[in-house]
Amino acid sequence: MAVYEHSYAPYTGALTPRWSRFLVIPRHAVREVFRSRLLTGTFAISFVYPLVSAILIYLHHNINALSIFELPVRALLPIDSGFFQAYVSTQAIFAFLITLFVGPALIASDLTNNGLPLYLARPFTRFEYIAGKLTVVVALLSAVTWLPGMLLIGLQAYLEGGSWLVRHLPLVSGVFFGSWMWIAVLSMLALAVSAFVRRAIAARAALFGAMIVPSALAAVINFSFRTTWGGLVSFRSCLDSILVALLGSETRVDVPAGPALFSILLLVGMCAGALALRVRAYEVVR
Repeated sequence: MAVYEHSYAPYTGALTPRWSRFLVIPRHAVREVFRSRLLTGTFAISFVYPLVSAILIYLHHNINALSIFELPVRALLPIDSGFFQAYVSTQAIFAFLITLFVGPALIASDLTNNGLPLYLARPFTRFEYIAGKLTVVVALLSAVTWLPGMLLIGLQAYLEGGSWLVRHLPLVSGVFFGSWMWIAVLSMLALAVSAFVRRAIAARAALFGAMIVPSALAAVINFSFRTTWGGLVSFRSCLDSILVALLGSETRVDVPAGPALFSILLLVGMCAGALALRVRAYEVVR
């Protein structure tokens, strides 16, 4: 409008609280995410294993149901650390598939279309931008990992009695923190890849390679040097080692939990540094 008309005025409405401004990004991004039928199908299938686990827990405490299906109690899996370790490991696979669909396009699309200046020209910091993008992945992965896991533990504690929960507190912390370790690694790795690879397809290929290549490299190192410490270069081996330690499982691992945790923290720190380097309001093109 022409300036001489003096009909413009500053915005006088209510302002969004500073602490919640980053939630603007996931509020709109989730709508776009579930427009993909493939992702929606994968997200729905990821709840099958928790449902089966809940049925197994229920059958352990229902004699009538066992007699109807003619199943002996010994044929059912025991509800112990191995049961929940299998749960976290299985859901981690679905978490990776969801991340593969969602993560690579979160920042890459903004970089490709020069959208970052539009975000950061507003009262919106780089940290809030990254936090908003991160919330999209974290919310989806939480819905298929630790949230159903806590419900399973709650169901087992309800059917078995409160004393079971007291005796098995490591299971609660193991499922919760083990799932969050996976969420932290997958979400940070996906955003870091998305920040450096602008095409979504190429970013998905790079993220898939980040899952496969380190495991293969760890196997080569172990075979070449007759050691088991090669697993430190594979974040999957490190996460499995940490999960076993948290759950108190007797499963044999090649990498001790302490060095594995250091390796994971180093990976997350490198991803955070990469995001700080790439997420800027402008770009110098030489």
